[in-house]
Amino acid sequence: MVTREARHIVYRRVKDLKNSLPGYFQRIHHSYIVNLNNIDKVEHNQVYRLSTVVGQ
Repeated sequence: MVTREARHIVYRRVKDLKNSLPGYFQRIHHSYIVNLNNIDKVEHNQVYRLSTVVGQ
């Protein structure tokens, strides 16, 4: 898990982690969960956060 402050190792299934988060978190890939409040745009199969690709 990556936050603004640090990276964390999480030993949980992504599905379980997603279910414990607020509704503005969305699973966009089997390995990625993103905070929709931080998404600038979605283009085809890419998600951009502050002009950086975070998932393909």
